[in-house]
Amino acid sequence: MRTVNTFHSSSYVFNSKVSADVQPVISSLEMLLDIPSRPGAFAYLTDSLTARCVYGLTSIDESNVTFEQVCRIITHDRSNFTQDVQSIGTINVFCALKTAEEKLSEQLSPELVTLFHSELTSNMEMPESGVYRKSAARCEDGDTGWTPPTSALDINFLMKHLTEWLTCEETVKVSPFLKGLLLQMHLKKIQPFHSANNKTAAAAGIFLMRKHGLNALPYLLQEIYAQNRDEYLARSAEFYRTSDISGFADFAARRLIVMMEEGTRTNLAHIRRNSLEKYLAGLLDEKELIKRQYDFLMMLNRTGHVFRYEDMLLKKPFTAYYGKVSRTTAARDVKKFLDMGLIEEAAEGYIFNSKFLSI
Repeated sequence: MRTVNTFHSSSYVFNSKVSADVQPVISSLEMLLDIPSRPGAFAYLTDSLTARCVYGLTSIDESNVTFEQVCRIITHDRSNFTQDVQSIGTINVFCALKTAEEKLSEQLSPELVTLFHSELTSNMEMPESGVYRKSAARCEDGDTGWTPPTSALDINFLMKHLTEWLTCEETVKVSPFLKGLLLQMHLKKIQPFHSANNKTAAAAGIFLMRKHGLNALPYLLQEIYAQNRDEYLARSAEFYRTSDISGFADFAARRLIVMMEEGTRTNLAHIRRNSLEKYLAGLLDEKELIKRQYDFLMMLNRTGHVFRYEDMLLKKPFTAYYGKVSRTTAARDVKKFLDMGLIEEAAEGYIFNSKFLSI
C-alpha cells in the first residue's frame, strides 16, 4: 500500500492487496488463462471481439448505437463522421483501442493516458481535450459520494504516482489482471479530464492488460460491465469509498470464469484426450500393453463406444481387434484393463475411463 499527500486534497491511497476471500477466485481465473488453448475452443468469445468491446464501452453509458451499427461504423475511417455525435463517439472508441494496441511497446505513463483521452474526444465539442481539468468535477458514474481532486496540480501529481506505482518494484508481482483493474479504477476515481474519463480509464486498463500478455480478456471485460451495469456501478461505488479493489476484482473474475466455462470445458476435454493418448502410447512403449490392446483402447477413447464382453468377439468394430482371439484372451484383457483403471463398468457394459488420470 502507498499513501501520497496531494497539495490540496490531502491523502490518497494506492492499494494492490486483495482480500483472502477473493484471492482463490483470482487464482482460479489465472489458472484457466494459463492452460494452453485449442484453436477454436473460445471462438464464441473471440468472434467480433473488437466490435463487441466497442459496443460494450458505448453501451455502458446507455448509448443508443446498436451492435450492428457499431460493426458498420468501425469499418470506416474517422473522417467519414463529422456530424452525428454518437457515430463520432463510436469511431473514437475504436481509434483509442487501436492506438492502445499500437503503443504496447511503450511504458505506461501519464502522457500515454492523455493520448487515449485525445483519441476518445477527437472531433467532439468537449472542453480542452487531452488536458487535465482545472476545476471541480463529479464522477461520471453519478452520485458516488466521492469528490475527485479539484486542482490540476493534484491531478498531475496523482497521475504521476499512479503510473509509477503500477510500474515499480512494489507491484511487479501483481497479476496483469489486477494491474489493469487498478489502473482503470484509480483513473475513474481521479477523473483527470473534463470528460470521457470512464472510457479513458477503460482504454488504459485494456492497454496495461494487453501489454502484460492478456489477449481477449480485457476486451471481454467491457462486455461484462455493460451486461451487468448495476453490479458494475455498485462495485465501482465501493471502490470510490475504500480504494480496495477486492470487490470489483471478485465481480470481474467471477463473471469471466462463467463466460469462459464453455470454452474451458472444450479445451480441457481436448487436453485430457491428448494426455490419455500419450499415456497409452507410453504404456505401449514400456510393453505394459501390446499393440492389439493399445489399438482397442485408443478406439474406445476416440469413439466413446460402450462394449460387452460378448461384443468383443462378435460385433463391429470390436471384432477388428478381438475377432481372431480366444474368449480366454478377451476375458483376460478386460480384467487387465479394469485392474489398470483404463475402463470402467457402465449400465450396458464397459466404457473407456476418460478420467483415470484425474485426481
